[in-house]
Amino acid sequence: MNAGAESTISMLLSLERIRRLPSEFERFFSEDVEILTPVEIIEAESMRAGLSEIEVVQSAGVSGNAVMKISGAFSLRLSVTLAEASYSVFAALNEVRSKTAVFTVKLGDSRSEKTVEMSEKTIVKIGTVSGTGKETTLTVGGRVTEGSFDLDQIILVPNLAAVYLIKDNESLILNFKEHAGIDKGLSFENGRIYERERRFAEVPSVAVDTIEDGNLLHLDLRELFNNNGIAASDERKIANFDNPQGLFGASFISSELEKNLEHGFLSVGNTRFVVNIEGDDNFRLIGQAIELSAEEFDKICILGSANHGDYFGEALLIYEDNSQQTILVSFSDWRGGPSTGEKIAFEFLGRYDNKGKTE
Repeated sequence: MNAGAESTISMLLSLERIRRLPSEFERFFSEDVEILTPVEIIEAESMRAGLSEIEVVQSAGVSGNAVMKISGAFSLRLSVTLAEASYSVFAALNEVRSKTAVFTVKLGDSRSEKTVEMSEKTIVKIGTVSGTGKETTLTVGGRVTEGSFDLDQIILVPNLAAVYLIKDNESLILNFKEHAGIDKGLSFENGRIYERERRFAEVPSVAVDTIEDGNLLHLDLRELFNNNGIAASDERKIANFDNPQGLFGASFISSELEKNLEHGFLSVGNTRFVVNIEGDDNFRLIGQAIELSAEEFDKICILGSANHGDYFGEALLIYEDNSQQTILVSFSDWRGGPSTGEKIAFEFLGRYDNKGKTE
C-alpha cells in the first residue's frame, strides 16, 4: 500500500474512534485547536551532509523514497523550530550492514550521545534534545566503525503532548514521560504554554499573461511552476510529484497524457486546460498571489491534484472595486477517486515510482 493511502486510512480510523469518545471530549476535536508540540519527520536526504561518508540511494525504505547509505564518520545538519520541550530522537533504518553505531544529537545547548544496536527495517531511539522555540540547527552525527547502514528518516517525538484550545484560551497538556516542570498526567494551563518562532516565507505575487481560446480565457501560469510532476521517459528518475521533503518521488506518466492533448490543450467536458508536460509543469500551493487584468467571468475552472490524502483550502478573490470573496478549493488524492466532488480530467493507467519504474 502506498504512503498516501496509508495516511488517509489512518486518518479515517482516527476519526471513527474519536466519535466513540464521551461527549465531554468533543470540544477537543470539533473546536479550533493548535498543536503546540507536533511530531517532526525529516527525510534524511534533505539534511546537509558536508564531507560525511554518505551516498544517497533510491530505495523503498520506510518512507518509500530515498535513503542515505552511511559509513565511517557522519554529520547531518538541518534547521528546525521545536517548542521549548524535550524531544526523543529516532532514526528510521532500512538495510543495515553494521551491528552498532554511535549517534550524537545536538540542538542548541542540548546534546546526547548513544551507542545503538541496529537491525534492518527498524526505528531506533538515538538520543534526546530540548527545543528552543526558535529556528536552531539540529545536528545528527556519529560514526560506524565497520560496515554501513541506510538512514531513511529522523523522527522527533515530543515527550509531552500539548494543544492550544483557541476558543477557551487554554492549553491541554498530556505529560506521559514525566516531563520536568509540568504536572504528570493530564492538565490544563491558561493561555498558550509554548510559543514557536514563526518564519513567514515571502509569497510571490505574479502578474500573468492570458491566452484567448474562443469563449475561454486561460491564465499562463508557467512563471509560477516549481514542480515537475508529469514525467517523460528520460525524467522518470528525477520527477517528483508526491515527496516535496525528499529528493525522489513518484510522478504521472506524460506519454499517456500527451496522446489526449490537442495542440497543448486537455478537454474536460466543455472546458479546456492548457497543459505543459516539459520540465516544470505545476506549482505547489503556498499562498501565491496571481494578478490579471480586470475581466468579467462566469466561472473559474482549476486543474489540479493532491498527494498524501485529500486536501481542502480557500482561494481569496479580490475584485476591481477591492471587494473580496472566498471560495473553497479541494483536490482529491491522485491515487483515488474524486472524493471531494471534482470531475476527473484524465485517468492514468499507472505512474512512475520513485525509482522510475512503472506501477
